[in-house]
Formats: sequence, structure tokens, C-alpha cells
Amino acid sequence: GGIFTLVRINLAEAVRHFSGSLDELLDVELPRLAELQIEVINSRIRHIVEDVGWFENNIFVQEGLLDPEKFTTYAAIVGLNEMVNEMMARSGKPEAKYGHDAEANAVAVKIVARLKQELGKHPAAYCRGTGERVVFHAQVGISEDGDATPGCRIPAGTEPEIYTHLQATAPIQALVEGGVSDIFEFDQTARQNPEAVLDIIDGAM
Repeated sequence: GGIFTLVRINLAEAVRHFSGSLDELLDVELPRLAELQIEVINSRIRHIVEDVGWFENNIFVQEGLLDPEKFTTYAAIVGLNEMVNEMMARSGKPEAKYGHDAEANAVAVKIVARLKQELGKHPAAYCRGTGERVVFHAQVGISEDGDATPGCRIPAGTEPEIYTHLQATAPIQALVEGGVSDIFEFDQTARQNPEAVLDIIDGAM
């Protein structure tokens, strides 16, 4: 199998062009963005399969090393931190930051869960490896992203202590089946005691 393409929604940029409330974000804007993301994904896939005929002319497919029936695609997000913090500020709580505040963390889960739900409503062309649906992914990002925090991360250097960090991000990671790139900083002595790392994770959960 393989991945046809990866198309991202930059949530940090999206919220700059959106002026509504949290309810409007969840009920109107995120469904609109998900539909547009699927539209771009399907356009790319159909070009690869129908216009280019990639499977028909690929030596790996001909040799049986790649199976077209096992292909899928990634629908990714970056900049969750910025979207959550902006929506908290609009609700009159600018001090409530993602990763540090329970209400902000709950908003983050709502945003990710709604996007996942909306993406799942739309067929993804030729993605037979995943039931003609996309795979939801939190992407690290690219150099041009500017102020957008990678994926679903809490900004580097602002992370809370390890237990709080794990508790804040675990519910989001559970929603993103295509993988989340995150960084958790443990004490350097953990190298000599990996069992202690497992104890910390168990304690946080």
C-alpha cells in the first residue's frame, strides 16, 4: 500500500480569517474546511490515478510490490494551539492557554473531534485501503508555517510539567489515528531507568 497525498489545514491561519464564535467554528467553519480539504485531496488523487495512470505504469505495482487496493491518503492539521488560544481569547479568557487550562484543553478536543467527524463523512477517491475514507494526521509542519505550532503540540518551551502535558494531549492523540508528532521532555536520568518513564505515563493516565 501507500499514501496518495497529504493535504493540510493550517488552523492557525484559518482562525485568522474567521471572526465567529466557538459554536460557529464547530458547527459551520470546521465542516466547511473539512469539505474543502477533501475536495483538494480527491482532485489530487484522481489526477494521479485517472490522468497520469500511475498504477498502470508503475514497475512496483507490476511486480506485485505495491497493491492499489491498499492505498489511502492523509488529511492533516497544524496550528491547533493558535486556534484554541484565539477562541479562548474571544470568549473573554485570554489567560486560558492550550495545555495549561482545562477549558482550553476541552476546546482543543472539541475542535479535533469535530474535524475528524466531518472528514469521515466524505468519500476519499480510490482510498480502498481505509474504506474510501482519509486518515487523520497531525503534521509537524514546514518552514513556511511561520507562527503555526506543529500539529497538535503545545509550543516548545511553554510545556507544563510532564503529568499535565500527557493528560492534556492524550485525548487528542486518541482521535488522530494517522499519528501525532509530539515531544515530551523527561529527566535525563530516565535513560538509566526506562521503567520510571512507564510509571510516569501510567500515573498521568
